[in-house]
Amino acid sequence: MKKAQKILIAGFGDIGVRVARRLHQVRRYQVMALVRKSYGKSHRSVIAKSSAVQLFRGDLNNLRSLQKFRGLADTILHFAPPPGLGAIDKHTQHLLTALSGTPRSDALKKKMLPRRIVYISTTGVYGDCHGEWIDETRPLRPESARAKRRVDAERRLRKWGRLHDVSITILRAPGIYAQDRLPVGRLTRQTPVLIATQDVF
Repeated sequence: MKKAQKILIAGFGDIGVRVARRLHQVRRYQVMALVRKSYGKSHRSVIAKSSAVQLFRGDLNNLRSLQKFRGLADTILHFAPPPGLGAIDKHTQHLLTALSGTPRSDALKKKMLPRRIVYISTTGVYGDCHGEWIDETRPLRPESARAKRRVDAERRLRKWGRLHDVSITILRAPGIYAQDRLPVGRLTRQTPVLIATQDVF
């Protein structure tokens, strides 16, 4: 029997929970999730339905709490948003630093690294495109501070992936909302939705 692929979800919010549900339906995956000290009702629901989703305590703001994740997963799904302040994405910086570690040999280091990291970014990295059709070849022109942190995360991931021969996949979503946080009420009432402080257009 083929060995189950180990997948670690960093950023176990609404999207992480939904992905975990889907992955659990495929038996060849062993699903793990990085969570902070507390987790919500949706997380408990997933765990109750699937004993295969293992929770590991850790905080992307605390580098020391991430050391135990080295060598744990074949694939990392990086769904955590950047911090609310600062010029760089310290969450991504801490995650990559923890994964790199300092093993004694190159062979051991290669064995401890994941084979792939998938990161959810946003279309905010392109800036305001004035309604034009765009594709991934468009130059990055982030305008908001949050979008600039997304670009920082993307660049860090690509550089780290090249350095360590790890496959990096970046998905630029046009909007990231939990199902229970969609501004449906405001849209129904035709009330303007403030997006100026967000990283999407």
